[in-house]
Amino acid sequence: MSKRKSLHNPLIFDTSALYNFGHRGQLNDLLKILSERFTLIISTEVFYETRSEPNRSFYDEIIKTYFKIEVLDLPNKYLEMFKDISARLDKGETEVLGLSLQLKGTAIIDERAARKLADKYELNCNGTLGLLKYFYDEKIIDDKRAVNIIDKIKGKGFHLPEFNTDSFNDFIKKIGG
Repeated sequence: MSKRKSLHNPLIFDTSALYNFGHRGQLNDLLKILSERFTLIISTEVFYETRSEPNRSFYDEIIKTYFKIEVLDLPNKYLEMFKDISARLDKGETEVLGLSLQLKGTAIIDERAARKLADKYELNCNGTLGLLKYFYDEKIIDDKRAVNIIDKIKGKGFHLPEFNTDSFNDFIKKIGG
């Protein structure tokens, strides 16, 4: 059961999505809009992952400006589920999914394995492309800007299906969004 289409407050970002809005895409204007509409959260592990980033001061400023840092504190009844999840994912992804459960929010995560586990456990999940679609549907960005953002983040290491169209809407339909 895919729950990727809707956004539920708060939005809990994984490192990859944070990087896509950060140094890969330089999308501070979109983070500002998101932070006005949603509470933006990163886990303690995602925060620590940005510590080793060459752009550390850049992320310090983004985190200070737009994000809250939350500590994962799941009730015991979820521990068995999270043994399964933590065995398959890194600590940052595990904390993001755990916080989405704990806070009843949306995990913003791009890794396929994490998204499959989110679907398996019916956790609300979206990713960078889902957020771009949100901005596009809300008429915050147009087709041209969406395509430019995708080209830019792909050029800086974000892995996407082949993108041979000039239309963001066609691309989203092609990948099933």
